[in-house]
Amino acid sequence: MTQSKLLPYRLPLSIFVFFIAYMALTHTPLGYISSLTSQLIGYLYSAFDVVKETEQVTLIYALLAGVVGHFWFSKLCKIDVKANQKTLLKGLGALVLIILAYGYNLVQQA
Repeated sequence: MTQSKLLPYRLPLSIFVFFIAYMALTHTPLGYISSLTSQLIGYLYSAFDVVKETEQVTLIYALLAGVVGHFWFSKLCKIDVKANQKTLLKGLGALVLIILAYGYNLVQQA
């Protein structure tokens, strides 16, 4: 299988997806997703400041969209399936580490 000519544009397109997702989550009614998630976390964890932390939840959702976009663009570029799955797992692993560090920071602030 030959790789696509779009391969050099994979990372810039993923970054573009991140910014589009962030814009959509902050300037459209999709922002309710972040707000509802923040309210749910605030309900489960009382030290969570819902109003102040909604921005961080929005960033996490935008990062998730960037990781999924990178995986999807890799499929379009006809990257080897196993290598593409490794890339997805690395991206999701990095996102999980970011979420864990964020949670640890919240616990330390309380």
